Amino acid sequence: MWVPVWALAASAIASGAGCLVVDDDYVRVGDLHRVGIELQGLDPQTRFSAAPAAGMSKIVTAAEAGRFASLHGAALPEPREFCVERRGVSLTKELLLKALEGAVGDPEAVIEILDFSKRKFPPGELRFVRSGLSGTGGLSGAEPVLWRGLVVRPGSSTPVWVKARLLKKQTRIVAVAPLRAGASIRLEQIGRRTEMAFAFAPAALSRFDQVVGRRPRRLIRAGETLKPEALFPAREVEKGETVSASAISGEVQLRFEARAEAAGSRGEAIPLLNTATGKRVRGVVTGRGSVEIRTGPEQQWGPTVIPPDRSQ
Repeated sequence: MWVPVWALAASAIASGAGCLVVDDDYVRVGDLHRVGIELQGLDPQTRFSAAPAAGMSKIVTAAEAGRFASLHGAALPEPREFCVERRGVSLTKELLLKALEGAVGDPEAVIEILDFSKRKFPPGELRFVRSGLSGTGGLSGAEPVLWRGLVVRPGSSTPVWVKARLLKKQTRIVAVAPLRAGASIRLEQIGRRTEMAFAFAPAALSRFDQVVGRRPRRLIRAGETLKPEALFPAREVEKGETVSASAISGEVQLRFEARAEAAGSRGEAIPLLNTATGKRVRGVVTGRGSVEIRTGPEQQWGPTVIPPDRSQ
């Protein structure tokens, strides 16, 4: 999404003495009266010549002015040379900080500007969007990143860049003791730590209930931050738990209680014991304490996994 933040004011820089100062990409016939040149009969919006780059000036010779008048059939009794200057604005840290704060969208973000475009820009609107950002702040989040933006004005735009650190405070769950792969995490094994992170870092695990009972995919050492991808999905059913089972065959549905003979997460298939009949069946975990059993040729299990016995 475009994030317009501020407009470069047309009055932000003084013009050179005696020059025709323009803001547009072109000098137009209607501008020339400000240097005493009148070309009667021409549309004031007619392009006379290209303007110089922002903050620069150029000389239009008398011969050039005369050729233009002759080409367009306009009378110009005394062609003369004149100076044209393109108005330019220099970026400042204050202007860039305001733009980046709007683009980040977090009032608590810490933004440190290290370097930026030093050229002059035509008056316009400074915009930064997420797609112009290069880098993720490294492992610590504190490494400088390059953010490319635009100074936008009607009909055109000019690239701009800034090098900055973009940080925010983030509370994370950390291991206070080694966490063994496959073993359920206990409350006393984890803690909470607040530290600086990259301003666009994904949301971290920050609540104990997001972690307790889940199982690491690998060994997690003490002091290490717990990340969602390092943990198996939370178990919705525990071994030995009485669950609500739904047996579905076509349009017929039967509900009964069963005992889970293995723990399972949502989407996993687990063995069940029908406590009323003593029969063993297999169903797919669909939620907390609920399992679905489909029978018949139309059964659709989806991508399920038969887990090993996880009695711990």
